Amino acid sequence: MALTTAQTCNSRLVAASATIASGQTTSAAIEVNGLAVVGIILPAAMTGTSLTLQASVDGTNFYTIADSNNTNVTVTYGASKMIYLNPQITAGVESIKLVSGSSEGADRAFTLIMRPV
Repeated sequence: MALTTAQTCNSRLVAASATIASGQTTSAAIEVNGLAVVGIILPAAMTGTSLTLQASVDGTNFYTIADSNNTNVTVTYGASKMIYLNPQITAGVESIKLVSGSSEGADRAFTLIMRPV
């Protein structure tokens, strides 16, 4: 899969787009290059009602992010929202994938908001 590269949106924040294709559950990899993901802007319509995150330190091998209790980090949401994420969740990773709880009924575009840690 091709990586999606982040774009600077102001002096402190960086935005990157991610798409989960119709019929799929997982986005392409998004390069975050050690930046922390602090928010996810959700599309106006969603099939799934939760997202999990996968992270990679090498851009090739992806693992579901879990907390220190071995519980997957899951975001439950409604459409057209900006979800805040604790920066510690993704600090220090190379790439992120978004995983929907259900196969999406159409292409779904997300925006990740990142900042240096």
